[in-house]
Amino acid sequence: MGVEQFQIETDCINQLAVDGYGLTVNCKMAALLRRRGLSLVDLRHALASGNVVHSDMLEDRGLWIVSGDLIDGGNITVTVAVRSAEQEVEIMAVV
Repeated sequence: MGVEQFQIETDCINQLAVDGYGLTVNCKMAALLRRRGLSLVDLRHALASGNVVHSDMLEDRGLWIVSGDLIDGGNITVTVAVRSAEQEVEIMAVV
């Protein structure tokens, strides 16, 4: 399956990140980000420039796995739950 299979989801997450819609990061994810030396700027950059590589549903939210580049050129995979109606993006996992 190619990335183009999830082009609608990719366009959506890219635009949400560019437009600056809020990212919800719980305490556990915030601690993980700090341990890995990552910031919300890194996450937003990866989401704005990345590609959705898997799409599923979690209750009433889209559950997407996004692979994108960090500002410093590294790569990150982020699992997000997206509630499109509220344009809310919750960070669920970072790899």
